Amino acid sequence: MGLASLTEWRAYLTAALTEAPGKSQSLISIQEHAAERESCHFCQLRAFSTHKDTPVSVVNALDRAVISPNFRFIDCMVLGEGVEPAEDSFRSGCSCERDGDCQFMGCHCLADLGDLESSSADEDEYQDDNYGANGHGKGKKKVYAYHSHGAKKGLLRSKMLDSKEPLYECHAGCSCSKDCPNRVVERGRTIPLQIFRTPDRGWGVHAQVAIKKGQFVDRYLGEIITSAEADRRRAASAISQRKDVYLFALDKFTNPESLDPRLKGPPLEVDGEFLSGPTRFINHSCDPNLRIFARVGDHADKHIHDLALFAIREIAAGEELTFDYVDGVTEDGAEMERGNGAHMTKCRDYIALFLIDCVFFVQMDTSPQSSSHFSSSPPSPVALTLRRHRRDEKRRLQEQYSLGRPFPSERLCGNGDCLLRCCCVYKTTGIHLPWYILIDRDESEDGVLVKDILTEFAYLVTTEVWPSIEKQSDVLLKARSMEAFVSSPPVRAAYLDFQTVCQKNDFDFSIESRLREALSSTMPQFRDLVTALDAAEQDSQRTEMLIHRHLQPQQQPGQTPSGRPQWTQESCIMRFLLTTELWRRHGEKHMRQRNWAWEEPWMVAELLSAVLLNYWLMDGEKCFAREPMRSSEQYDEAWQDWLDKYPLLEESGDERERRVTSPDLVPKPFGMIRGLDFEREIGYVGGVGTAARGPLWRDSSQRHEGDDEEEGDGGLPQH
Repeated sequence: MGLASLTEWRAYLTAALTEAPGKSQSLISIQEHAAERESCHFCQLRAFSTHKDTPVSVVNALDRAVISPNFRFIDCMVLGEGVEPAEDSFRSGCSCERDGDCQFMGCHCLADLGDLESSSADEDEYQDDNYGANGHGKGKKKVYAYHSHGAKKGLLRSKMLDSKEPLYECHAGCSCSKDCPNRVVERGRTIPLQIFRTPDRGWGVHAQVAIKKGQFVDRYLGEIITSAEADRRRAASAISQRKDVYLFALDKFTNPESLDPRLKGPPLEVDGEFLSGPTRFINHSCDPNLRIFARVGDHADKHIHDLALFAIREIAAGEELTFDYVDGVTEDGAEMERGNGAHMTKCRDYIALFLIDCVFFVQMDTSPQSSSHFSSSPPSPVALTLRRHRRDEKRRLQEQYSLGRPFPSERLCGNGDCLLRCCCVYKTTGIHLPWYILIDRDESEDGVLVKDILTEFAYLVTTEVWPSIEKQSDVLLKARSMEAFVSSPPVRAAYLDFQTVCQKNDFDFSIESRLREALSSTMPQFRDLVTALDAAEQDSQRTEMLIHRHLQPQQQPGQTPSGRPQWTQESCIMRFLLTTELWRRHGEKHMRQRNWAWEEPWMVAELLSAVLLNYWLMDGEKCFAREPMRSSEQYDEAWQDWLDKYPLLEESGDERERRVTSPDLVPKPFGMIRGLDFEREIGYVGGVGTAARGPLWRDSSQRHEGDDEEEGDGGLPQH
């Protein structure tokens, strides 16, 4: 207790002894006494189940500072609002007959651990001839995380200390006993800890006994809150970096492709600022002696897994305990290699934020001589900002995937194991990262707003394909969805790919009529392909074969069997049409836009051909800029801009019923555009048509005279 609390307590005892309390006074005294005990930090620590054997103490031999009265010691996690554990019906444990069986792969609790390879540093990794997993069989491989005998019994194996693998343990729902060797964290802290006052780092923690390498120290506890609540608390904090010191994301098992909705979305976070255990006072170091591991008991509660602190080297009695708040992440975002951390404290030049009695002061720390074995502050603002940025990036990607962005693991052919680059268009790492990204300029070279060209193109296509839609609001909604598709990152990437293939093969589309002729000859094949894909929807092998055949160059008539497959103008166009059609089907399947459902093959062919010509015409008008792709973050930004501009449309039950039954949404074949004001102003209306010209996709005999002599002015733009 602090000095003020002791003074008040003495005054209370004096009053109780000198006065004759009545019944009401006694009741008030009892209530005050209970409140005093409730706020007393010593009382909170003494209530721990481990207090008798391994107590936690608080000492201050330097000044009169006390731990904030707003802080409360806890010995278990507190679930905040909106955080729920798994239901009992989903819980399960191992059925091992003997405690020794819980060391082997057959133990249900170790099912997700995998078969770890042997390590020469772990003396007790051997084929056990006496125990079998769950009591069945002999000679099973030990896979659990701890040493099981000798001087290292109960210590984390070296292989685990050097990894970032989670720890899987038995728990209260298992049939094994509390003495099971796979219940190290479950049994709790076995080391007496002392919170002490440091000269220049606020509070710190050390152990009063020596700690062995691999020994469990304690868990990091706090209130588990939702991601939204964590963001709210950051915003409410005077200094967001300070709040991040106490917030730890439970993101070890977060996976946007997980079938468990609790693991699919943004991870929960542990807030230890006002509710926590003694580990909350452990300071940061670039060369720490502890490290946090994710620990799982019941697999149904992976979303609220434990954060367990283990010693990663021998620690002498009285040596201050430290861990890396950012777990080896340096300011430039690279992972700190093991063995190179000893100099990191000396190398970091930063403005240090000191936490003393919940008050920050700022001090420049650029002197190598001032460094020591531990850092005198939490990580630099740069490191904390980086940590928060990485977490926010991960959260943003998860949201993008939920709103319709394809997962990087998805393939155009549907086979997740396919390695063809043409099928891995959604990957943005390594060789799959596009060379360029297509960016809209503000205006074309003639001074027309690019956004107006795209909007007008989408509107004209909509009014021509669905002329019977009477309500203007429905027309605008349909046009908006068309614009969203045309402007989407996969369509832009497909156009850049189309250009690249054309340039590599010297295809000359500098004259517009040549591109229209190639489109006209390609469209019947593409209509047949769309029909074939619809028919093969349940046959994954045939679908994969059809897609591979049309995404790659083919052997040409007259070529020898050993000849190299060659591109043609038609196959180049087919690749664009097929790539964009497969993206459209992805959007339709994931309800990205309800109006992306173009039921008829002729519609698909007409619309996608119009999209290609529209891009070509706009490119010739200098509507686009090509920005070199330096990192996947650029592509993530492009996706975010698109998702923000075209949010996911939601519809009510009445709207859904009307969409299915309304005759207004029945399409008709293209009638094309003639004599519109917008067309006269700029000379063309995107890919729909040009001035004084009929349908673009008619046979050559039906086109207006003089079309073949029309020349473009510059051809395909160069990178």
